Amino acid sequence: IRADGSDLQRLTDYPGDDFDPAWSPGGDRIAFTSLRDGRKEIYTLDLGTAMVTRLTFSDTDEESSQPAWSPFGNQIVFVKKRFEALQIWTMTDTGQSQAQVVRSGQTLWDFYPVWSPDGQYILFNQRQINTGALPWMMQIRYEDRDTQAASRLRLGIVGIENLHYSPDGFWMVYEGVDELLNKDIYYMTASGATRTRLTTDPDDDFDPDWRPITNP
Repeated sequence: IRADGSDLQRLTDYPGDDFDPAWSPGGDRIAFTSLRDGRKEIYTLDLGTAMVTRLTFSDTDEESSQPAWSPFGNQIVFVKKRFEALQIWTMTDTGQSQAQVVRSGQTLWDFYPVWSPDGQYILFNQRQINTGALPWMMQIRYEDRDTQAASRLRLGIVGIENLHYSPDGFWMVYEGVDELLNKDIYYMTASGATRTRLTTDPDDDFDPDWRPITNP
């Protein structure tokens, strides 16, 4: 759909829900999650040919979702539910070389992954399961994935979720909560400064994203 709400186009029509769309950096493909084959799996849609390609083939009692592209368009980070835990994994843009990036154990869930604009880091949400604790942000340097553990980002914010970088990498938009735990949209610099609230509706606001940089 265009930014003004016109020219709505349906891209998928297969029976079974399709969700979690993520546009590739080149604008030619969309990665998404679908239930079309019985459980959550990740697929790509080629916008030029309308061809849909399945990327993940989860084992029994597993599922994959929440795809996010690397800035170079050659890798996808995603969430795999495995052993009743949510884990961060990566794969190539064709579904090859699938590997777990973060190992947080069975009491922590890792979700909503996103690449930093320079491709060096993967950021993601983490929360303690079976508690009412709000989620926090974690990051791991991709090159250190086999030798280092992820670290918590100390942003001085209570409750931050579903973060996305601006195209220039300077800003971050996310779901935050106020003192009444109402969920709204906020943005701040990549260092955590200049926190600004964008929405104030009494109902929850969520799933923010950035408009891409376009030519005049």
